[in-house]
Amino acid sequence: IRVHADGKYHPTWGDRSDGRKIRTLAPMAQITAYFQVERNTCSNLFEESFEITNIDRYIRQKRREGLTDFGITHVLLAAYVRGVAKYPYLNRFVSGQKVYSRGEDIQYCMVIKKQMQVGSPDTAIKVHLSPYDTAQDVYEKLNAAVASVKSTTELDSSLDGLIMALNLIPGVFLKFTVWLLKLLDYFGLLPRFLLELSPFHGSLFFTSMG
Repeated sequence: IRVHADGKYHPTWGDRSDGRKIRTLAPMAQITAYFQVERNTCSNLFEESFEITNIDRYIRQKRREGLTDFGITHVLLAAYVRGVAKYPYLNRFVSGQKVYSRGEDIQYCMVIKKQMQVGSPDTAIKVHLSPYDTAQDVYEKLNAAVASVKSTTELDSSLDGLIMALNLIPGVFLKFTVWLLKLLDYFGLLPRFLLELSPFHGSLFFTSMG
């Protein structure tokens, strides 16, 4: 890998537009992805609960400071950002049996409703966070993304437009189109704008059942 004078990493052969290929993995870590190909064979599932008295106090404090919509989702997301800052390996992903790192780009994905109504349409947002973000940074970035989507009642986000365009393709050809997109993704050739729109490409997909 060629060394650059600015001391920063520059993408090179084998990297993806959304990640840097990890070239220092132990042999066991390199071969595992070829045996555990599907998500179901390499998932770790666990259930956790915790006492939230201190979190509740923290939320009330932030609201008194002016962050009127600050809630537990912001707290959990800020905690995740702190976790990635401490353990950057959390921000890695596997594609094409290779391991990549998103570096300092923490991509947070979430499905939201246009309005707080049962029949309101769903859409997805993607928020780019940094390991250096504070709880207030997380609050401002997330709320700005939600507000931009909720500004109108129609499905008008870029992701919604892409989905509606795909739905116009006849079934058999749509199946081929999805196969082709998966093939491009396998080799790291999926266009960057599609990676940005896709809710399936991100560091974290969060679902709030509140």
